[in-house]
Amino acid sequence: MTAQEPADFSPVDVELGRFLTRRFGASPVLALAAQLVNSRYRQGDTGVALEELQAELASLEVREELLPLLNSSAAVGRPNQRRPLTWDGENLALTRVWAQEARVAEQILRRSRLLTPDPRVAEIAREILGNGTVTQGTALQTAGVLLPFFFRLTVISGGPGTGKTTILAKLLALQIVYAQQENKPLPRIALAAPTGKAAQRMGDALKKACENLPEALRSPLQELSPKTLHRLLGLKGPLSPPRWNAERGLEADFVVIDEASMLDLTLMDHLLSALNPETHLVLLGDRDQLPSVDPGRLLADLGDYFLANQFSPDFCRLVAQACPPGAVPLPQGGELSPLLSLSHSYRFDAGQPLGRFARAVQRGNAQECREILGDPDGDTGKSRVELRAYSSDQHLLKSLAKGWEKFAQTQTPEEALAALSSFMILCPSNEGPRGQASLNQALIKASRRGGFWPVLITENSPEKNLFNGDLGVIQETQNGERAYFLQAGGPPRVLLRHQLPGHVPAFAMTVHKSQGSEFDRIALLLPEGESAYSETLGRELLYTAVTRARFQVEIWGPFQALENAVGRHTPRRSGLVKLLQKSSG
Repeated sequence: MTAQEPADFSPVDVELGRFLTRRFGASPVLALAAQLVNSRYRQGDTGVALEELQAELASLEVREELLPLLNSSAAVGRPNQRRPLTWDGENLALTRVWAQEARVAEQILRRSRLLTPDPRVAEIAREILGNGTVTQGTALQTAGVLLPFFFRLTVISGGPGTGKTTILAKLLALQIVYAQQENKPLPRIALAAPTGKAAQRMGDALKKACENLPEALRSPLQELSPKTLHRLLGLKGPLSPPRWNAERGLEADFVVIDEASMLDLTLMDHLLSALNPETHLVLLGDRDQLPSVDPGRLLADLGDYFLANQFSPDFCRLVAQACPPGAVPLPQGGELSPLLSLSHSYRFDAGQPLGRFARAVQRGNAQECREILGDPDGDTGKSRVELRAYSSDQHLLKSLAKGWEKFAQTQTPEEALAALSSFMILCPSNEGPRGQASLNQALIKASRRGGFWPVLITENSPEKNLFNGDLGVIQETQNGERAYFLQAGGPPRVLLRHQLPGHVPAFAMTVHKSQGSEFDRIALLLPEGESAYSETLGRELLYTAVTRARFQVEIWGPFQALENAVGRHTPRRSGLVKLLQKSSG
């Protein structure tokens, strides 16, 4: 029989099937299954379950059973066999991808082994934390500060405003004070995030979180300069090996990665390989956000594997000793876990519409979302969520352009860069009449001649210190178009536009590209018609978009699209959790 190739196969998918047939004598059906696996990898899955593959083959009118082919083909091996494809009894994966997951699982398990902490750490922590104001989350935050003394991997997950950076500041301060009192060298600390914008926000947030620390601790922490993860590892391109690797480990005692939901499998593999055995790794992020653009769902997988907020009696006693008087004790139970989950928001009051809406999306409660949108008291204060219907493209563009009025009125690069955080248009996709590409072209035509327009970097360029996700502004001058970017502690950096790496206008951006950024107000454009039921719309996308806003969210589109997104949970297929469970016994 001759299997039919789906129209959306890429040239690489097609060539993989031909290679397996030519080199390993793979049957047409097995070659087609391999092409489907590679196609799904491009969409973010690190493997595909047998029943899913069989269903996709059936949709292509292929009825032959796949399992016998997996067990007999020379192109398919069991785990740790050197074959192009790996079949683990549940998922079929590209062997190089399976090997990446296996290395990551091994490193995670090694770093999550329980350490024996110095009991004096509670007394030292009390000196730093003992004078703070007691809140309902004091004990939980103290737990996050102490976890790195028990594990070489600490995972702190929570939405915006839940105190992740506050924990980080106190955590690093405690490590410094502990080293000083033990007459040890100060810890070498490296801070990083997947994008330049996220790294910049990490640095700004840490400086602010350090303001309540003693001056002796504040200064060394505020001097830390977060980098992109690519720059930290010395990655210069997708095909270049990292400078820091298993043979040449990173020179750091503490590595902290913010916006860890954006970590893909390959980047996590590079990172873990570059860490020395004694290095502590702290991951901060929000597991409910969209996963990385590239394959994998690392933070979500860690959230699925580890039990959140599980504290042993010994750990609870240590936390109680470190807390200020009056703190509510932690609940005891089970073996200590390296995963801390934060849910209380210090940014949004319990009754504020934006915080309530984000929590309703997390829970998949479309009815609650509808009630918040229709709440007449929801417009009080700064926080607001509203749903707006499309009428005409002209009306839409006019309304969206108004959001950029503050930016349009700026006169200097400094003013323009500062105004970038005021407003952003978010789109589920690049393409289509309401995709970011079309909107950017329309809005740039309408922008004031000689004024500024926002620009988004789409390629990493270490030599220019510009990275994928960096936001800047471009101005047309008599001497050509000039680009300006923020730099820590100094005036904006200036480059000619032709010197920039890949870039696009940024009046609008995709929700994926917005990760790691925050804006006072966002406008989210949902599709209508049949596209309102698109499988690309999911709870993670909507939650990520909504939580980019500090105060106001304007959602354009029919309620059906919103309801569809809230109701659809679209987890990626990953083999990491299974590998962790199998390896840990």
